[in-house]
Amino acid sequence: MAFPRYVIVALLFIAFSCKQPPEHRVFKLVDDHFESRLERNALNLPGAERIVDMVVIPSSNLLLISVFKDDYLLNAYSLDSLKFIRAFAKVGDKFNEQFDAQNFQVDTAGNILIVADLIKKEIFSYSLDSIRSKSNTCYPVRSLKIKSEQLGRPLLLRDGRVAALRGPYTRSKSNFDFYDSNGSFLVTKGEYPLSVDGFSEQELSEVFLGFLALTRDGKRILRSYLSTDVIDVYDTSGMLLHRVQGPGAFEPKFKRKQVEKNISRLAFTNHSRVAYIGSMRENKDIFSLYSGSSTKVDTVQSNRIFRFSDTLGLKGIYNLGIPLICFDIDFTNKKIYGFSEREPGKISLFNLPQ
Repeated sequence: MAFPRYVIVALLFIAFSCKQPPEHRVFKLVDDHFESRLERNALNLPGAERIVDMVVIPSSNLLLISVFKDDYLLNAYSLDSLKFIRAFAKVGDKFNEQFDAQNFQVDTAGNILIVADLIKKEIFSYSLDSIRSKSNTCYPVRSLKIKSEQLGRPLLLRDGRVAALRGPYTRSKSNFDFYDSNGSFLVTKGEYPLSVDGFSEQELSEVFLGFLALTRDGKRILRSYLSTDVIDVYDTSGMLLHRVQGPGAFEPKFKRKQVEKNISRLAFTNHSRVAYIGSMRENKDIFSLYSGSSTKVDTVQSNRIFRFSDTLGLKGIYNLGIPLICFDIDFTNKKIYGFSEREPGKISLFNLPQ
């Protein structure tokens, strides 16, 4: 029986349009030619004794840090002089107040800083002009309340939707929760990188804890994992584009620990390790702190930054000489800024290699 030509063409179109999932690539470090030592300058930064996260904004000459304080959560400094400008993001449960400040995003076109409060489950936006000005009050210009029991590292996407790590209350084994521009739940998407048996859907969200970042063009979501050395690149619909694992190629290791009668929680084992740490930075190339150390001896810090291409090919490793808890990169002036618990009140500065 002969098939009409248009049927054959249609079948071929369907076959070629069904994309295969991207390969789960694994890399190992067989020698040290990827690693280079960066020279460091330590500079004083008043009010930077206990840091949570940071962001540099060269176009606005701003350095912003998230701090542990009772009154305000964020400090602003001039990037060129490191002079203190102001504190903002008032602590509290009232309107325009916050309990938390994480997952910085910068919309340079809109002149806006975006910061998430995981406790209030709300995303706040601040004008960069009001942050720079000492004379004006600095309140959020808008906020978005997310209708969820728990909010994990949310990203405000360019179309107004929100992507976040899947919380334990979403009955799914997916990677992300998506919300609409009003904060209402839309869909859960994406798959975890490894198959780990013996854990509930709720526990898997803890097993695969990690970090999210949005690329500068707003077209891709970067996802790293804290307990397994995997980095993913997704599009903003939740489709996986690239995935790489390494250099240790280790799986997350957890056990259940009894805390009360009939109540247990997940805990690290003697074989648990720390993988990629904190928010990734991107300017076509992707940068992330990497540890690889045992959870028995390591807090969430590292003295190495891994540099990947936009398709997650390893391009270099930078040895910083001091463990950092967070960092950011001024791509305009080719500088890396970082904070270490070993040097409270100081900021470390490195030259970014070409």
